[in-house]
Amino acid sequence: MNPRYLAYCRAHGEDPAAMLAKDDERFPGGVMAGFILWVGEQWRAWSAESGRTRPFSAADHAAFDGWLRA
Repeated sequence: MNPRYLAYCRAHGEDPAAMLAKDDERFPGGVMAGFILWVGEQWRAWSAESGRTRPFSAADHAAFDGWLRA
C-alpha cells in the first residue's frame, strides 16, 4: 500500500479499509478525494517548513516522505 496513503490513514486514526469506507461516504464518486486534498495540504506545509519549492526533486520527495512518517 502507498506509504503516503497510510500516513493519511494514521492522521485520521483509521485503518485503510475503514478510511476508504469513510471517504466513500464523504466523497461519493470520488473516494480518493479526501486523500488528494490532504496530501496537497501536507505538501504545502512541508514546502513552507523546508523552504523547498516546485519542481520537487527525488531528494525532496524522499524528505517529504520522511516528514510524513515523523
